[in-house]
Amino acid sequence: MWREASAYLLKMMQLSDLGDCPANCSGHGDCNDGVCVCELEYQGTECDDINNAYFVAFGLIFYLLSICCTIQLILCIQSDFRRLKNPSFQKALRVTTQKLLYVLVIIAALSRALYFSLQPYLSETWASNMMSMYYPLLLSCFSLVVCFWAEAFHLSEKQHNNPGFLRDSFRYFILFNVLLYILLVAEFITMETTSSDHQILGNVFNGCFAGLMTIEVIFFLAYGVEVFFKIKGAFTVNYHSTNQQPTSAIGQNSLKASGQSTDQSPDLTVHVSSQSVDVSIMHQSRIGLLFQGLLQIVMVLFLMLNVTEPQWRESLPVLKRNVHDVLFRIVEVGLALWFPCVLWKSRSPESLWMLNPTRLFRQTRDEEKSQGGKKEEDWLLCRTRAPTYDSTADSSKVEKEVECWICYDHQRTDAGPMIQPCECKGDVAYVHHECLKRWLMESADNPEALQCKVCQSKYQLKTGSANILKGFQLKQGLFTAIALGIMTAGPVAVYFVMKKYPSDVVSVVSIGACIFLEMVCLKYLGISLCNAYNRASISSLHIIGKMVNRPETVVTTTTTTPTTSSSESSATSASCTSSKEPSVSIVSVSVIGPEVSSDGVQVHHG
Repeated sequence: MWREASAYLLKMMQLSDLGDCPANCSGHGDCNDGVCVCELEYQGTECDDINNAYFVAFGLIFYLLSICCTIQLILCIQSDFRRLKNPSFQKALRVTTQKLLYVLVIIAALSRALYFSLQPYLSETWASNMMSMYYPLLLSCFSLVVCFWAEAFHLSEKQHNNPGFLRDSFRYFILFNVLLYILLVAEFITMETTSSDHQILGNVFNGCFAGLMTIEVIFFLAYGVEVFFKIKGAFTVNYHSTNQQPTSAIGQNSLKASGQSTDQSPDLTVHVSSQSVDVSIMHQSRIGLLFQGLLQIVMVLFLMLNVTEPQWRESLPVLKRNVHDVLFRIVEVGLALWFPCVLWKSRSPESLWMLNPTRLFRQTRDEEKSQGGKKEEDWLLCRTRAPTYDSTADSSKVEKEVECWICYDHQRTDAGPMIQPCECKGDVAYVHHECLKRWLMESADNPEALQCKVCQSKYQLKTGSANILKGFQLKQGLFTAIALGIMTAGPVAVYFVMKKYPSDVVSVVSIGACIFLEMVCLKYLGISLCNAYNRASISSLHIIGKMVNRPETVVTTTTTTPTTSSSESSATSASCTSSKEPSVSIVSVSVIGPEVSSDGVQVHHG
């Protein structure tokens, strides 16, 4: 009786195993309690169907990445074309570090996107080759960045305000990339000509790429730490020599006066003051550097794990293997996504910390203005009053009110008092309080707007309570409301689409599009709120300056008709000195407000 019961139970267990997990889950999963748990690339009760959602999701991500970089590349070329005095596409298409990075990331993202799109229809060799193309292209990007930072660290004559291409390090960049693509071509040829296990060959070449990435990440972190953490290198010497020329000239003059030679001076060591460093840019660069360095280290570990995959993969359950694969793909996306993020200002490469390390210093923000931004400063500097002389009367009195350099209206009463907020002299010294406040509000997105663009002195401000709602303009508030509406309606629309079309492909595409749209709207919302807060905080400020209460009075007395220019006046004075003709006397008296001392009477005798 006992033997028959044991035999029956054993037979039922065998039949249960064979019936519940047929074909051993097709070799693409594990059987747990009679249910097949499939690997990430497969689905179905027998794990024999392709998981289209997995391939569509990652393929869509890489397609979007390539499209984003393509748009940035087009904007970069368009910006270079507009900057040329004699526009030509040949000059606009010249190779620069920024453009080459865009091109390499586009090719890398497209190779991985095509892999996820065509992998179910490709042979094993072609799928493996397309899988391996991604790593050499990314290594080319990283090596280009390393060479660029090396030149910033070693070459003091390199110009950073107009980032071009590599100079002295170009040969090392070419040598490293020749080695990379020799390995890639060797992998293609080996995969097509040999009958060995293709997976083993792919793991061997991945190990080679992991070794090269290890060497590259060492130099990446070494130069990155020197430039962005220690803020040391030739770019600091170049910056201080160009922005503090008077100090260096005084030092050279003192050396010459003491009989020392300036050519035989030791290496220049620049100690960067913490006050001259832009803390915001410094933290951005450090976070970006550490993030990319960490991703590269994790990628090296994943590639080395792939080399030893036959030893450990079968010992892990399917769920852990799936987690490993998902993390692997996310790190691959992050490596390429880093470049369009740090190169997001495609039209102004001089404002990117990765291509212009001098962005770490505060003063470079005013130097990097485009030609359109400089027109405003040039207009302020060049604005002068032409002298007025009366040639028909012997004496005249001309009263000139002190004018606001923004509105030119000295009779306004709704713009607040007339003040002198900075150290400027002449026509650009006086401004209405409310005019200047509105001027600052219009340029609230510029962190350096709270200082005079002519004399570079900071405005003395008294802070008040800020109401962020007052910082929204009509157009900005409208677009912010639209962005909030899109962010709210996006998930609802995805829910109804998935409910109406219960398909994996439709679900993945709709969710991916919704996530992308949410990210774009969230970025715009953050920028809009920051600008609104800056405008609101500026609107609550009270600008402290010298008060101007009395008009400027100019009294001119002439005995003969003077010339209309200062140069002609000096020439006439000189000629009168040598002749015996009656001399010319010009008496000028200027009184400008109580805060400015009165000028003495100046009498010029021939």
